[in-house]
This record gives sequence, structure tokens and C-alpha cells, in this order.
Amino acid sequence: MVQSKLPRRISGNWFGGIAMIFKYLPINWLDIIPDVAVGNAGSVIGGFGPNFQADFRDNPFSPQNGWYAGCILVCLRQVCRK
Repeated sequence: MVQSKLPRRISGNWFGGIAMIFKYLPINWLDIIPDVAVGNAGSVIGGFGPNFQADFRDNPFSPQNGWYAGCILVCLRQVCRK
């Protein structure tokens, strides 16, 4: 899986930006459902979407106090078929 985020500071400890996810799913559907022929060797999915983060930690590398939360909203689609 490849995941990348490009956050920018919105205000204070709030960040927003774009996220990207690409993932290979090595599922052999013929082992699960024998009559399926489409995508039987797995598939590659990917997508882009917004990324939101809140970082209220005292130190991002070795925090002692605070909290961090992130949310990625990505609609994944099949990228290529095998």
C-alpha cells in the first residue's frame, strides 16, 4: 500500500490537504467463488481525497502530553485490471 498526505497548516494546530492511497489487493476470487472470472488475479485500487488533521501534542517526535487525530476521506476506484 502507498499512502501519501500533503497537509498545510490551516489555523493553529489544525491542518488540511490532499491525500492519496494506492493499494494492491492480491485476492484470487476463483478460490472463494469458482464461477467468477473478472479480476480473478487481484486488482489495484487508488484514489484522492481531502485530509484533515489536528495535532495538539507537546512534541511531534516524542510526545508526553496532548493528542493527535487524522481523517482521510478517499473514494477508491479500480486503477487497472489484470
